[in-house]
Amino acid sequence: MAKKIIVIILGILNVVLLTIIIISAATGWRIGGNVPVQSAVSNEPSQAESSLPPAMSNEPSQAESSLPPAVSNEPSSQEIPDGNSMSTSGYPSVGDIIYFDIHNGWTGLSPNAVMISEAYQTIGGWKAYLVLDPQQKAGINMQKFANINIGFGQSGMAVTIDWYRTFSGDLMSGSPDNAPDSAFTGEWSGGAIDAVGSGRIRLHSFCYDQGREYATGSMILPDGTEAVIAMIRP
Repeated sequence: MAKKIIVIILGILNVVLLTIIIISAATGWRIGGNVPVQSAVSNEPSQAESSLPPAMSNEPSQAESSLPPAVSNEPSSQEIPDGNSMSTSGYPSVGDIIYFDIHNGWTGLSPNAVMISEAYQTIGGWKAYLVLDPQQKAGINMQKFANINIGFGQSGMAVTIDWYRTFSGDLMSGSPDNAPDSAFTGEWSGGAIDAVGSGRIRLHSFCYDQGREYATGSMILPDGTEAVIAMIRP
């Protein structure tokens, strides 16, 4: 009888021990431990997280912050100097007019040239180069250097031509032009001056580019001769 009891007890102990082993394997619990062992927490992003695009930020990167600010080369109308500050009483030289074409006007202006649209910005003196009979209708081979002054008259715009030298084909030599000043009175409209007096004169295409001002024009002299005009300052 005693042996049977011992066998039963041993069987119960075996069952309990087997149960403990199964529970320990399933939960990570160990004899003598208080809590189950958890896997270590990792700061490394999971595979799903690492595949996500980086968060967008309004802060510039180090490379971006080192770039200079964008600068526009386009000058504004406020950059056009006052007419009086550009005014000149001088006459042109050959170097002043090398970029003027009697058929196409001023060439070589930069893309940043600014049109002058206000009459007060044109006032004052301009160096002037005139080519008479540019279409060679009368066979006149004559060019003139002068100074053209623009101002405000009592009844509109006033234009005065101070004649300086006359050339017959060769700009390296010429003779003094002692003709009296030619005076005109007219109006400013649409960026141009149209005036009458000693014949008729029309000045247009006023612009400012890289520190200088340019204009073109045409003229009909009292005797009917046509002329094309180039103006530059200072």
